[in-house]
Amino acid sequence: MRIRNPTRLWSPDRLPSVLLLELIVSWVRAGAPPHPTHVVVCAVGGRVLLPCSGKEGGTHVEWRSRTPLETVYERWGERVWAAPEFEGRLAMAAGALEAGDCSLELRDAQLLDGGEYDSYGLQGDGRLVRRVPLHSVRLSVHDHKLQRAVSAGEDLTLELITPHAQRVVFQERNGSSWGLLWQRGGPESPRLRRVPGREELVLTRPTPEDQGFYKVLDGHGLAVSTLLLSLRESLLAPEAKQDYKEHNSPVGSTAVGPRPPGFILLSLLLWPCALASGLIRS
Repeated sequence: MRIRNPTRLWSPDRLPSVLLLELIVSWVRAGAPPHPTHVVVCAVGGRVLLPCSGKEGGTHVEWRSRTPLETVYERWGERVWAAPEFEGRLAMAAGALEAGDCSLELRDAQLLDGGEYDSYGLQGDGRLVRRVPLHSVRLSVHDHKLQRAVSAGEDLTLELITPHAQRVVFQERNGSSWGLLWQRGGPESPRLRRVPGREELVLTRPTPEDQGFYKVLDGHGLAVSTLLLSLRESLLAPEAKQDYKEHNSPVGSTAVGPRPPGFILLSLLLWPCALASGLIRS
């Protein structure tokens, strides 16, 4: 829609409202986080550092996520607070904040941790606190893609990657559906057993029917890892190897190979006899 008289927006009677609007916009822009300048990438279960530096932070720093918009970590002096879903997974190096380093370490990264994070220095007393934007980071977390080939009689070790892994499902290589193989806290399978004290499962002596895809899922049903299992061909016995070679020769089982030394010596001994026999007949 076209405005017929745009000068009315700046009429004297509206000047206080315009000044107030400009003041609000300036205040919002001053406290708004900058566009993320750092992108950090890690795999599920890994450890990553969200970088941040700035003396403006002082000794009171806050880290917030954008989606959802909430505080995930706050530190003032020696006191620390972390959101429940990040409990035990966020930390700052001792003495770093006093030196102007407000970088945040994230351990055991999860897929849902991915997103944009902003750090702020908090200034003021308890009645009025001002947020000073420090740094913005985009975190990308990806799952694991694995391939394993085992020989006949060899066990398969399946890493769960993280304590947040809850289930393992299986799909045959040419199948179309997934079946539950293991669930944390559920009954142990006689063939798929948990390694005590470790985030690992062992599949005992996989068979050809065990070839396919093994997917580790977290509590939200997201894939921590996907592993493709295949079996190596077992070694043939020596006599089977010979039979295989004869039946797979380019010219069939009558193919001629290198003559043994005994055959050559016998030929040398019989050749004069054959020659003499020919002379006598002639």
